[in-house]
Amino acid sequence: MALEYLFRTGELAIARRDGFEKVYDCAERVIPGGLRAAKPTRRQSVDWACREALLRLGFGTAREIAGFFDIIEIAEARDWTKAALRKKEIEEVVVTANDGRAYGAFALAPIEAKIASLLPARAPARFLSPFDPVIRDRKRALRLFGFDYTIEVFVPEKKRRYGYYVMPILESERFIGRADLKAHRGEKHMEVKGLWPEANVVFDRRRNDALEAAVVELSNFACRRQIPD
Repeated sequence: MALEYLFRTGELAIARRDGFEKVYDCAERVIPGGLRAAKPTRRQSVDWACREALLRLGFGTAREIAGFFDIIEIAEARDWTKAALRKKEIEEVVVTANDGRAYGAFALAPIEAKIASLLPARAPARFLSPFDPVIRDRKRALRLFGFDYTIEVFVPEKKRRYGYYVMPILESERFIGRADLKAHRGEKHMEVKGLWPEANVVFDRRRNDALEAAVVELSNFACRRQIPD
């Protein structure tokens, strides 16, 4: 409780992370004085939260914008979008969901130029972090991709459908499945404990080869970063 109090009052700050452990230090030794002395207004905080949320999401409704950091209210996000539209800082867009239905959202301007400058989506299979902005909002991922995903790290073992650390598998612009993975740092390899393709997805030789390459890539990354098992 004492540590939480010091952290909330700004006397402590996270200095670094060792694996999954947070290392704290006095805030004055971690955060530059100018930043510690800054007192942003509520309007400035709302503006930052909305802009940064849209930057990460690409596009979103007022509800999705407010929920990204979960530090502002939906009404504040709605007011911000109205003001930003008047100043032409954002644009209204129409998004087609996985089921074919369209709905309105917002994006930072100029969205069309940004879309035109994007490189083609990476075709081979790759694993996506469960905390990636594309997948972290379960309802949004289901609406956009028809992909029903929940990270089960916090689900009791007996209630898990798939496994402890199930990662989505992305192929180009489509989710093709999920896999339960476990890193063995000592042996420097990644164990695939389970693999579940999405409906109507067949893991043929091409996909199996791509998945194997993705496992090797992730294994190299996990061992290098010394991520705990």
